[in-house]
Amino acid sequence: MVVLILWGAMPWRDQVHAQMPGDGSPGELSPAVKDKKWGYTDDKGKFVIEPRYDLTGPFSEGLAPVKEGHRFGYIDMLGKLVIELQFEVAASFSGGLAGVRLAGRYGYIDHQGKVVLEARYQAVGSFAEGLASIKREGRYGYVNVAGKMVIEPQFEMAGPFSHGVAPVRVGGKYGYIDREGNQVIKPQYDWAGPFSDGLAGVQVGKQ
Repeated sequence: MVVLILWGAMPWRDQVHAQMPGDGSPGELSPAVKDKKWGYTDDKGKFVIEPRYDLTGPFSEGLAPVKEGHRFGYIDMLGKLVIELQFEVAASFSGGLAGVRLAGRYGYIDHQGKVVLEARYQAVGSFAEGLASIKREGRYGYVNVAGKMVIEPQFEMAGPFSHGVAPVRVGGKYGYIDREGNQVIKPQYDWAGPFSDGLAGVQVGKQ
């Protein structure tokens, strides 16, 4: 059974919503496929970046990951390739950084394509509220944008921070921690998602 749980008042609500991609705002470009190739359409469904890529991701912070052949790079909203095709995997930007994979390991690049956090992790998440989940030696923790480990790897799974808390899995159950790694909602759910507008979806049981 999936239910909603309530968190406290969220003063950042409007700012957080305004920064989320994919809300259909004017001028937004969305990935779209035609004849097995991907490009981008405007809010009227018209292709403004022609379908030529093998895979595309959403725009964020003015850039989007695209794949040609076996490598990913990044284009701007005019369709210009601004970060060369060189990554095995590439995610959208958040907090000024994007997760990428090089030689089987994950790290982060900046808007110029420079590796700013060394590719040494088994997995990485997107930055949210200044922190991102990383996987090292089979466990998840959190780093800040400077690469400092602020919450040591200890969780079986770890989701993004939202409104100061993040879902994590401990002993097969999900609960929530704060930015210092303190448990604020004890692990008791079979699945838990991030908070939005004061609510988070959680799963109890297998239904």
